[in-house]
Amino acid sequence: MGRSTAPFSLNIWMHYLKGVEFHDSFRPEGCSADVETSAAVTAEAGVQWFEIYEKADLGNRTVVGGMSGSVSAPGGFLQGGGHSPLSPFRGLAADNVLELKVVTPDGNMKVANPCQHTDLFWALRGGGGGTYGVVMSATFATFPALQNPVGVRLLATANTNSSFQSLLARFVELQASLSDAGFWAGYSYISFNSIGASYLLPYISSGVDPKTAAESAFEPLKNFIDAHEDELSLGIRYDTFQSFRAWRNFQYNCDEGDKSTCTDSTGRYLAIASRLLPKDLLKDDADAVAEAFMQILSDGVDQIIGHLVAGRAVSRNKGYDNAVNPAWRKALWHVIVISRWTSEEACAATETSRRSVVTEANGLLRSLTPGSGCYLNEADYNEPDWQFSFFGTNYDRLQAIKQQVDPHGLFHCRNCVESMPLQSQVSCGTWI
Repeated sequence: MGRSTAPFSLNIWMHYLKGVEFHDSFRPEGCSADVETSAAVTAEAGVQWFEIYEKADLGNRTVVGGMSGSVSAPGGFLQGGGHSPLSPFRGLAADNVLELKVVTPDGNMKVANPCQHTDLFWALRGGGGGTYGVVMSATFATFPALQNPVGVRLLATANTNSSFQSLLARFVELQASLSDAGFWAGYSYISFNSIGASYLLPYISSGVDPKTAAESAFEPLKNFIDAHEDELSLGIRYDTFQSFRAWRNFQYNCDEGDKSTCTDSTGRYLAIASRLLPKDLLKDDADAVAEAFMQILSDGVDQIIGHLVAGRAVSRNKGYDNAVNPAWRKALWHVIVISRWTSEEACAATETSRRSVVTEANGLLRSLTPGSGCYLNEADYNEPDWQFSFFGTNYDRLQAIKQQVDPHGLFHCRNCVESMPLQSQVSCGTWI
């Protein structure tokens, strides 16, 4: 997205701010005694999600955080909304923030929570990072540890394009039926004639057999593939895990004793675009989504990644008073399209070409979802009408808050809420 890079700009190194404190009974600062307390964790700006997961696991707690463990917990992740494999169960990360400590452009440290600096608290939870100040710490609600969560991995393949399109349509429908069946979350990786996916069911009602629940949820897809075994194949496995962290580590093939095996890859050459797909579209017009996916893959996109990280608690949390894009509250599937290139191909012309491919793919997804939006942390560099796509109807209020806390535009970045027009999205302004 280019938000953290600009000529002559200043980046602040936050990685050594590693303080983590768990609270049995947290009440936001300045709130009266009638405000309920809750279990929580406070993380300083340099704390990464894998560190919180490790400590939470030791205390039999879970926290709504990112799948990527290297990401800063209080940073742009939560400030952009923050989706998680726990989101259908507990909401977005921004829905679970209890308090933020932030240095605003005037140089003062402010405590933002439901009882003080409420506009700033609202804006920082979904209004985008790098905009309103430097967040020094965030306090998140914590929840009891998951009890034997279920994981499912599958690989479905087709031997013809027509059979693959039919498979895609049924797979699209599966996302809606999974949401109806429980708090399912997961990630699917779609390339030509192949779908790989991994899912999590974090909660099962007492007395229900985990494997039976999982098999029942995936039965529609399995039955369809079995009925077309000459053209389609399916490999699927069901596992139970001791904790959320154990499930997540399994996805990354992590060695519990060696964190180096659990790191995220960096330095990749890729262009992406994304769209939030509503549940009604997946349920009622799966064939149109499958047709669009086939066109997108035919046009040169390398992979489509579906994130089943919305619906359920994310939709129920639409009344939460934060700046999360309202499109999240109607969405079920966060879909990313990716075009890659290698270091040998790295040049301006290649990058422009790849960005053009994902922008065209984004146009197809936008045509399917009028009035929706996208996740501002994983979006097209050339996203059209980005103010609405990223922030929806919240943009005007966000801009008013930006004007209030940063009237001279000390903090600015590409396609972020601005207090004043910029001559260039990648130039440095003068702060008076």
